[in-house]
Amino acid sequence: MRLEQSVSMCFSKYATFSGRASRSEYWWFVLFITILTIFFRFADGNMAADQMNIGPLEGIWSLVTIIPYFAVWVRRLHDVSFSGYWPLYYILAIVIVYSFLSTSVAITATVMLGLFSLYQVVIKGNEGENEYGPDPLK
Repeated sequence: MRLEQSVSMCFSKYATFSGRASRSEYWWFVLFITILTIFFRFADGNMAADQMNIGPLEGIWSLVTIIPYFAVWVRRLHDVSFSGYWPLYYILAIVIVYSFLSTSVAITATVMLGLFSLYQVVIKGNEGENEYGPDPLK
């Protein structure tokens, strides 16, 4: 799958959390979002390292892409036979960890969660049909 196909598919499945997404569909969409986020951050004048503010263009872009990003993430998890609830588990775990643990433990836990999340989206999807639908590459 090429970049334009991935972007088209992700926006056409804007809030579709069922089914499966291939690695290429997921990673091309992540690249697209990242490049445009950097562009909008630059256009808003927030490129300084100490700037934590989100400008209007970046804010609108984030609102437009948050749902399709989570949708393709869930479909990617389905491709490797993980539940689509994992993103919610991550968010809940990070909130709990930062609320009740020391900063160093919280940072360690966040890094470990991030590495496991990366593992989930990097591994090869199941070949053939799985409980979430047909193989997206066939």
